[in-house]
Amino acid sequence: MADSPETVGSWPGLVAQLNKTFMLIRDVFGYALPGGVFLAVGLISKRFSLADLQSLFLPYQPPAWVLFILLVVACYAVGEILASTAYMPIALLKRWQWRASSSENQKNLLKDNPTEVSGVLLEIRGRHPEFFVESDRRETLMLLGGSMAAALLGGWLVFYVLKLQASVLFLTAGVIMLIQFSTGPSHLRRVRNAIQDADRISKPTPPKPTLDLEGFLSDLVTAATKALKKE
Repeated sequence: MADSPETVGSWPGLVAQLNKTFMLIRDVFGYALPGGVFLAVGLISKRFSLADLQSLFLPYQPPAWVLFILLVVACYAVGEILASTAYMPIALLKRWQWRASSSENQKNLLKDNPTEVSGVLLEIRGRHPEFFVESDRRETLMLLGGSMAAALLGGWLVFYVLKLQASVLFLTAGVIMLIQFSTGPSHLRRVRNAIQDADRISKPTPPKPTLDLEGFLSDLVTAATKALKKE
């Protein structure tokens, strides 16, 4: 039995499995790792300590594996905020370009944005996902670089310069996520339009009917011959 495209035994299936693994790696390195770095900056600055964190669970003493899961979740949540902070200028610029898309120049700028999704790229990814391995790797490195920069600069600003209280820090993080959320609908609308474009591109165009001149003349001669014989 031949391997289906989704099985690991086929080349497309192997690429699909690698892409799924790569998405997990992207989440770990793009979100959890920068979040851990930000919290580590807070520990190094001595704004809080491990004892302070442990006191949050008193009088309970959860097992080590529960603490590890909670730590990963906390790092991921902080990393999400850091990634949103790093991506915010790009997201706001794309939203402005989308609202001003009546201008042909702004439409072209939006389409040329490397973070934008297009129907052509979606259609190519459906046929040749292996083409996007390097592109996805570069995107992950860009996400990691932006999030790590936000972790280091944000940690320096929050824990050393401004020395923000937890309440102010929560408010700032909430505002950042609210801004990120406000740019989401326009992005989702463009993604949906790109999916529709990819569907139209993937549908084969029916061939145009061609005139069979030789057959037409043959039928015409046959009909004329039959008519003459009747006379």
